[in-house]
Amino acid sequence: MSDCVLFEGRARRGRGSYGAVTVNGRSKLAHRLAYEAAFGPIPEGFDVHHECENTLCVNPEHLGVALRGQHRRLHHRRDACKRGHPIVTTSGGWRYCRTCNTERARAKRRRDRDVVHA
Repeated sequence: MSDCVLFEGRARRGRGSYGAVTVNGRSKLAHRLAYEAAFGPIPEGFDVHHECENTLCVNPEHLGVALRGQHRRLHHRRDACKRGHPIVTTSGGWRYCRTCNTERARAKRRRDRDVVHA
């Protein structure tokens, strides 16, 4: 597989980071736009899947389509994040990497602290 092509614009936060672009006043996901530019419209009922599992990647060679339910199962079958840490499931059914989440929170606190002291 070729190297990822990372989207360098604004990243939408939430369930993962996805590149986002504003088109005609509406936010569009960059990987969906990249897929449509390379292959045409996304079929109804399908999601664009990152074969590389890098949500900021816009390389068309790494993008494919999967039925919505199949796409969800692809992501829920994993028991480790992309860095190899275990995935935990909350009582509400949300799945996330506690280790990566903690590291992100610590980095944010350091950045915020550095801004205040600068």
